[in-house]
Amino acid sequence: MVSLGLTGVALDQAYRQDTETLTQTRLQAQVVAVLGAAEIDEQGRVARFQAPPDPRFATPESGLYARVRSSDGTVLWRSGSWLDGQRLQFPVPSGNGAAAEGMIPGVRGARFFVRTVLVPWEDLSGEARSYRIEVAEDTMVFDRAVAGFRRSLTVWFGIALLAMAVVQSLVLAFGLAPLRAVTRELRAIERGERDRIEGDYPRELAPLVRALNGLIDVSGRRLERYRNGLADLAHSLKTPLAVMRGAGGSGEDELRQAVHEQVERMDR
Repeated sequence: MVSLGLTGVALDQAYRQDTETLTQTRLQAQVVAVLGAAEIDEQGRVARFQAPPDPRFATPESGLYARVRSSDGTVLWRSGSWLDGQRLQFPVPSGNGAAAEGMIPGVRGARFFVRTVLVPWEDLSGEARSYRIEVAEDTMVFDRAVAGFRRSLTVWFGIALLAMAVVQSLVLAFGLAPLRAVTRELRAIERGERDRIEGDYPRELAPLVRALNGLIDVSGRRLERYRNGLADLAHSLKTPLAVMRGAGGSGEDELRQAVHEQVERMDR
């Protein structure tokens, strides 16, 4: 579960980064489209800017916006999708030909991917100008794509997790079956129904089975020594007790002497 969770997080982050990169690439293409739609006069100057072919630039609140400003900040053109209430703070490029990108907040909780490119322009007379082309796209499409990817990821990872749990349960059931067999045989030995662990076990369990059988053999031999020792002890005690019992009918001195000798023997 931890491994799948970390993999899911990594895939989610990778998808987000790739989608953001594709969005910025798409915005760069829109910058080129805005610049390509400009009308140039005979002197090589930009006469005016106009909307690119993408119909979203002409649709109010379409989620795709663009505007062109001069170097002093004067708005030279903006798309028909850009309403007066929309206030966006675009990043500022470091110099001519440079670009700046990022994500900024908008009104009513909206967010936008933005890209600003500072384009230097020189007309036929050598006069240089610079235009700041600003393009923004609502993150709504991005958010929907990420949410869809997360749903798919959750469903497929859930199926994978369930399948892995079933497979792991089967593996544990079959893999631990020999251990359960060893446990049953040990209980049979404990009940006295058998003397050793028998059966054909996997080679991974063979050392354990040999060790347990060795332990059973050692315990059996030790128990046999205990039994023999107790039998010898019982036999050793029977004779002095019999003598003491037989001396009960003798005189007092003889009884005292017999008891003394047999007690010494029992002490030994």
